[in-house]
Amino acid sequence: MARSEVVFVPVSGTTEAQVADAAQLSSLADETPEGRSIVVLAKEKCGLRERHQGEVAGAGWVAFTAQTRMSGVDVGGRRIRKGAAGSVIAWVEEQGGAVSKDAGTLADRIAEAGGTPLLVAVEDDGGARVLGVIHLKDVVKDGMRERFDELRRMGIKTVMITGTSAAKEAGNMVDLDSNPTKLIEIVEIGKQLLITRGALTTFSIANDVAKYFAIIPALFAAVYPGLDKLNIMSLTSPDSAILSAVIFNALIIIALVPLSLKGVRYRPVSADRMLRRNLTIYGVGGLIAPFVGIKIIDLLISLIPGIG
Repeated sequence: MARSEVVFVPVSGTTEAQVADAAQLSSLADETPEGRSIVVLAKEKCGLRERHQGEVAGAGWVAFTAQTRMSGVDVGGRRIRKGAAGSVIAWVEEQGGAVSKDAGTLADRIAEAGGTPLLVAVEDDGGARVLGVIHLKDVVKDGMRERFDELRRMGIKTVMITGTSAAKEAGNMVDLDSNPTKLIEIVEIGKQLLITRGALTTFSIANDVAKYFAIIPALFAAVYPGLDKLNIMSLTSPDSAILSAVIFNALIIIALVPLSLKGVRYRPVSADRMLRRNLTIYGVGGLIAPFVGIKIIDLLISLIPGIG
């Protein structure tokens, strides 16, 4: 999110140009993203020359703070303040001024529409009064909607809030380099690690079950003739069955090393769909692989004199 769109809304008795001029002057000491946007957009939208602190002679600057929630300037017999509605209204009343009724109405309307209202007030020979309201609109950055869609496909609920600076600081706490969208990359890596571990575990368990089911009947058929019915692979002998299983196990470990290093590819799909896919590939695959692999190895071993 970026507050980069600004609208100057005057109260009755003032003009948009007056609000923009006062807003720009009072924002020169405001180093927040909102303050910088107001300075630039007062020039672009109202044709005001862009000014800087150093060229305003005799000015007393009031920097924005979290406590006052206002910024401003005292210059040329005028005291200008810009900030949160409550803070500016309180300042006007402290100076003995009156707040026009439409100031609060405009601020409430902007807030209800999802914007951020900032009041602009001045104290001069005419007394303290509110000039108008600055409407800050939150603009979604390019590509953010697509990133939100990707997060939802990952199963992550997204909530849009205002406060770019706060979001940036929160993101930096988890090392996002001032780019909250990097959260997607973090989630992808985390999910890939979990999926890879789950896939390898599933394959290993299924592989062991099938492997022992394949060789146990061949090993003990001579002792327990009834087990011969389970010897569906018809392995050559108990010796070849054991050797085939050992060789197959060694080959499987070698084959799984690249997968464990590279990881299972992550796709932003629902958890149910991902589970079905991995069970099919690594679960069913783990059950089938030992039967096929051990049988092929047994056939090759049977060709070796003295073993087959």
